[in-house]
Amino acid sequence: MIEHRYTVAAAAFYGVGEAFSGMDVSMGTSGYYGKVLMHGITGGVMNVLSGGKFGHGFAAAGVTQAFAPAIGKIDKGSRFSAGRVAAAAVVGGTASSLSGGKFANGAITGAFSRLFNDEGYHQTVKKRVLESGNRALALVKDKSEQLYVYAKNALGETADYIAEKLKSGLSVKFDAEITG
Repeated sequence: MIEHRYTVAAAAFYGVGEAFSGMDVSMGTSGYYGKVLMHGITGGVMNVLSGGKFGHGFAAAGVTQAFAPAIGKIDKGSRFSAGRVAAAAVVGGTASSLSGGKFANGAITGAFSRLFNDEGYHQTVKKRVLESGNRALALVKDKSEQLYVYAKNALGETADYIAEKLKSGLSVKFDAEITG
């Protein structure tokens, strides 16, 4: 049975990812440092809620996020990578251990940080909507040029709308059907 603290940790790290969605978080930018700091704070708070010390969780999550660009090069191109999650677990565990905490706790924090943030592809929600929409549009293009042009124009607006709603914490549900 999954403990509630893990559910809260997953939601917290997901929230950090959403907060930085669409920002430039490449190494050296203020977005990068802000995201590392927020991951550290989230990890620290989650560790305290689990009965540990703030600093150990801060180190595990913050250092894991600091190494995110390097970890992201593992299995590059794959949508999800257990290897990236495992690398984040090792980094988080090592950081926790070096700060005086338990390796296992840091490994869990590092893995959750990666799994519910970077592996979630927060920054690519719009891209995924556009890719899916363009695949659907390819099916329509040969049927009706007028419908294709209309749908192509609406697709960008729809992707922006969905990405914005997700950033604001709202869920978006929609159904689509293509018939011949």
